[in-house]
Amino acid sequence: RKNEGKLKWRDLTNHERLFLNFDKNKIKSEVLRIFEIAWKKKIRLSTDEEEFAVLVNPSGNCRVIVRDCGEMHELRDLMNTEESFKKCCSQLEERVDYLFKGLRGLE
Repeated sequence: RKNEGKLKWRDLTNHERLFLNFDKNKIKSEVLRIFEIAWKKKIRLSTDEEEFAVLVNPSGNCRVIVRDCGEMHELRDLMNTEESFKKCCSQLEERVDYLFKGLRGLE
C-alpha cells in the first residue's frame, strides 16, 4: 500500500497506536530509573532493547519492565565509572528513540 508516497508494510496494532501516544521522555526516564537502581547494586543490565519491554494496557496506561535478566552482569570496579554509566544510559535512550522511529515509519 502507498501512504503519502511511502510503502506501508502493515497497519499498526491498537497497542502500537496507544504506545505512540505516550510521552517518549517518560518512557526513557523509567528505563533509566530501572537501570540506575541495578547499577547502584553493582548489576549491569543489558542495553539491548529486547531486555526492556513497555507493557501497554488497553486502558492506555503503560509500564516498563525488565524482560530478561539472563544478560545481567556483575559490575567490576573498572566498569563502575560515571563515564561507563553515562554511555549505557545514552545507549538506552537511543533504543527508545529507535523504537518510536520504527513505529512512526509504519503510520
